[in-house]
Amino acid sequence: MNRPLALLTLTASAAFLHATAFAQTTLQFTAPASNEMLYLAVPSKADSPAQEGVLTDRESPEMRAPVQWVPAVAEDGTPAKHRLLLTAIPPGGRADQPRRFQWKSEDGATSEAPLRWVDETEASTKALQGDSPVLVYNHGPITCERLPENDDRRTRSCYVHPVWGLNGEVLTDDFSADHVHHHGVFWTWPHVEIGGAHYDLWISSGIRQRLIKWLYREAGPVAAVLGVENGWFVGDRQVMTERIWIRAYRASETERAIDLELVFIPTDRPVKLVGSPGKSYGGLTIRFDVWPRTDAIVRAPDRTVRHVGSGLASSEDLSNTRLPWASLSSHFPRSSHRSAGTVMVHPDHPNFPPTWLTRCYGPLCVGYPGVEGREFQPGEPFTLRYRLLLHKTEVEHDRLEQAYAAYCTSQGVKAE
Repeated sequence: MNRPLALLTLTASAAFLHATAFAQTTLQFTAPASNEMLYLAVPSKADSPAQEGVLTDRESPEMRAPVQWVPAVAEDGTPAKHRLLLTAIPPGGRADQPRRFQWKSEDGATSEAPLRWVDETEASTKALQGDSPVLVYNHGPITCERLPENDDRRTRSCYVHPVWGLNGEVLTDDFSADHVHHHGVFWTWPHVEIGGAHYDLWISSGIRQRLIKWLYREAGPVAAVLGVENGWFVGDRQVMTERIWIRAYRASETERAIDLELVFIPTDRPVKLVGSPGKSYGGLTIRFDVWPRTDAIVRAPDRTVRHVGSGLASSEDLSNTRLPWASLSSHFPRSSHRSAGTVMVHPDHPNFPPTWLTRCYGPLCVGYPGVEGREFQPGEPFTLRYRLLLHKTEVEHDRLEQAYAAYCTSQGVKAE
């Protein structure tokens, strides 16, 4: 599959006076006309925070979009010294002409409903837009009391659940009755091989994820941003460091983008990761709250999959199939109509496009490194990036393809 080319160019000028005082800062960039929202995370040369300010369309100055500065992510997943400029550009412009934007720093430039983080419990932190919930990151242990104490699946941590849709509905499931080890948005592998020993992070057998420290937790007019460092532990021995970054953008009238950046580094010994044989799952998984309903539709490039048969799995489900994106729609509980979520793979993902397992009963599983597996060396990071795009209503193939093209295109912005 051909990857969309980066179509955006950007120029910037910035003069910083002191760590706590800044000269007037301006920035201009050009973007293609688009029928889709463009969610941008633009690397900047600035190594200090800047005022947030607003973005204006030079041809339509009435368009004003908020801007937010956050840390960039270094190769090892730690906060970098330079910054990212976050903004979301609404659809618009003529197809044959680029759109030109200008950013200026302004005091008090905020959106009507800024995002914020609140401590939900001692184990969880919640992102909100105004008073509307967005998602919860569970950094501490979450326990299912209905499972026996000797069940490895009874307690887990380091995952996202719930994720709310734009209609106020909960999209994800945790401790699913059909697969109790499924838990919201998570990143685990069924086969982890270290020093000749085998562990199963998929069901927390012999190995577990555990919080080490917070890297970043801030929110503003554009996004709620979270950075966290976790470890994989076999007993008391740490075998892997994972640094996870979540950027949950402010919702538009029709959608919300949530960007995930997952950085993994084996500690002192090689770690081999292998996907499930014949299915490929192992890596990022989103478990949607579907079963026992059988109304879900899975869309992927050039195909539509529905639940066929009387069992949990559909005879049309995809296994070990290479895809750049997949989308699941359903009539989720507490919603008046159908809505959807789409998982998009970053165009620079290793082994692009990776293999997937999709199930109409709820899970979308990106498999990396897949069924053949790969051994990762100590101290050498590897990074996996994705976007979860939440849709207020059912979305057809043409719009999904356009949204994925916009995601890929937006990755090309670079400050000059």
